[in-house]
Amino acid sequence: MGKKKILTIVITAAVIAAILGIIGVMAYNRFSKMQAENAAKAIEEANEYISSGDYYNAICTYDQNMKYDRDHVMEEKRRESFLAFAEQLKDGAYAYIHDYNYVEAVQYLNAGAMLDKGDDPEFSALYQTCVKYQNFVVYDGVVEHVFFHPLIAYPEKAFTGDYMENNMDDYFVTANEFIKIMQRFYENNYILIDIRLLYGVDGNGNVYKKELYLPEGKKPLVLSIDDLNYYDYMDKYGIVTGMEVGADGKTVVSFTETPEGRVFSDNNDIVPIMDKMIKEHPDFSWGGHKGTVALTGYEGALGYRTDMLDSPDYDAHLADARRLADVMKNNGWNFACHSYGHVEPETRSVEWFYNDIDRWIREVEPVVGKTDIYVYPFGDTIEAWDDRFQYMLKQDFKMFCGVYMQPELNFYQDYVFMQRRNIDGIAFREHRLDDLMDFTGIPDADVRPDRGY
Repeated sequence: MGKKKILTIVITAAVIAAILGIIGVMAYNRFSKMQAENAAKAIEEANEYISSGDYYNAICTYDQNMKYDRDHVMEEKRRESFLAFAEQLKDGAYAYIHDYNYVEAVQYLNAGAMLDKGDDPEFSALYQTCVKYQNFVVYDGVVEHVFFHPLIAYPEKAFTGDYMENNMDDYFVTANEFIKIMQRFYENNYILIDIRLLYGVDGNGNVYKKELYLPEGKKPLVLSIDDLNYYDYMDKYGIVTGMEVGADGKTVVSFTETPEGRVFSDNNDIVPIMDKMIKEHPDFSWGGHKGTVALTGYEGALGYRTDMLDSPDYDAHLADARRLADVMKNNGWNFACHSYGHVEPETRSVEWFYNDIDRWIREVEPVVGKTDIYVYPFGDTIEAWDDRFQYMLKQDFKMFCGVYMQPELNFYQDYVFMQRRNIDGIAFREHRLDDLMDFTGIPDADVRPDRGY
């Protein structure tokens, strides 16, 4: 074959290849354009569903058209839609969970479970918990009740060597210690329960013991917090300044006042810490419950000066405090009376005590609602025959809580008595909790005073 013929063949082949390349590019461009058009159409359709709050069909639309998603736009939009859908489902499921109806909660969450790709670990954990907790058994063992005071968020302010150092060391724990303690309770198969699951009251005002049902293998734990009032002295000694409702209107955050303004956090105060922990470990809570907050009233409630009835700001303080309390109740907290003035009963007259109860009902009850739980200040109990105790019964208090080193739960005709264990520096140093679980490594000895930790 001549060189001229070979050259002609080569040129012809090159031309054909070029033409085929152009055709291929044109076909690819047409295909890409079709993909882009289909993707845009799918996104537009999904947006219509989203605008009406129908995230389920929006996600299904993305899934059906994901083959057109060349630049991962739909993949990201699907993730965003699932997160919004999961929030809807979690909020709705708790209506069933608060009634201990985990069967209905599973059915409610099933739509999200079918679409779950792991984008929301909290949703996955909640669904798995609901599936696991559909079955439960009667529990007839010991019920533990532990309590804390507000947490030391800033140890460097609490342990300064002044006259308050030992007091802060004796009766408080740090935020870091609290997180370790609750994690260890969780790891030891405890489950937080509502104290009101333990007793009921009939139409005649008589008290009866309820049968307690729990997931098999779980041990009940009642958690309470004393004096979550944010007294004036607390801020100076390392406790946060207060709490408020978060920007979403559904959560609670703590804040500390500084010269630069408020510093917000969700990891240095009991309520936001527990709210966050139960989102991550919903199987640590039975029915979504977290704990009982025992309030006094002499410096207001929950950090708001609801004791200043004549203040021009009273209505605003009451509204803010009530809003905070309502969000807390919706998130699994309830409230107890811790007296109004936090004074030892034996040091005051009967009339003074009556007035103390009346003031709490008048000033704190409008914030938190009616409660039948009374937590004795200092753990100092009053005998049932005492006029002061009978007066509390007349105000419909039924559950009375003291303080002791061992659990105790006794039922009487018209009231219940329960002992609580204090978790604080004293309990750490005296090893009062060793029969409860292993507290090795819990105390922050590096920040506490050198007192035998």
